[in-house]
Amino acid sequence: MKKITLYKIFYIVSIMLAAAFCVLVAVDSYRYSVSLNSAPFYVFVFARAIVFLVPALIAFIVGKVLHKKSK
Repeated sequence: MKKITLYKIFYIVSIMLAAAFCVLVAVDSYRYSVSLNSAPFYVFVFARAIVFLVPALIAFIVGKVLHKKSK
């Protein structure tokens, strides 16, 4: 059985966060109603990007650094 290295875990977390962003933006677009929301839709996308894509980018960068150090 192969040992899972730490950088792979960071890559997986990064992919999962990016996938969660895509799914939740799709759900937000389905539930978004112009008459009920005063904010435009891109505000919701921007908020989801801050919550999910920024940590995904950080996890990806940490995974890259750990991968280079493990070589």
